[in-house]
Amino acid sequence: MLESLSVQTWLVFAAIILIVFFVFRTIRKISFFSLLKHNFFYFFLFLFLAIFIISAINIHSTNSFDFKTLDGWKGLLKIYMNWFGNLIGNVAKVTGYAVHQDWITVNNSTGR
Repeated sequence: MLESLSVQTWLVFAAIILIVFFVFRTIRKISFFSLLKHNFFYFFLFLFLAIFIISAINIHSTNSFDFKTLDGWKGLLKIYMNWFGNLIGNVAKVTGYAVHQDWITVNNSTGR
């Protein structure tokens, strides 16, 4: 059963174990959010690296790149940058759509 688990599953298990370890270790000393506030850069860096590694594993599993050559790494980087550019573009579209919505109602339900 353990052999059938993917690398992504193991990464998720490791991240959960680390989070639980930090929460229980710091629960008596300082709150978890205070720890997150003081180490936000490292948390963001860890999150970015985890997303990068998971996406690189997905790209490697769907494409057959030879990572022993420079062309294989260039192909991986090209696909990853294309994916990342599309992600940034989609976030910009959603943010722009949310900004242009009419969030303030002119008339309320009482008719005043």
